[in-house]
Amino acid sequence: MEEFKLYSVSDEYIDYLRAIFPNVYSNKETTRVHTRKYVGTVLRLDNYHYYIPMSSPKESDYQIAGEKKVIKKSIIPIIRIVVKNSKG
Repeated sequence: MEEFKLYSVSDEYIDYLRAIFPNVYSNKETTRVHTRKYVGTVLRLDNYHYYIPMSSPKESDYQIAGEKKVIKKSIIPIIRIVVKNSKG
């Protein structure tokens, strides 16, 4: 398996991509309250490189399971990163 690397994409590069590919999500540079980082990895298929962004789950992605709040099984992430702490 190849080494897994994370990349951050700049506001300038997002603007450049949006000029060519209007379906690229806006980074909301003029209306955001907090700095927004675009972090992801790159997947190579044949001769093409694809940027795979990471995202945080939304409140609607969770369900209550007993006393715990867990991500719904119907949410299909590419990679699920879980941090286990003293609360489980």
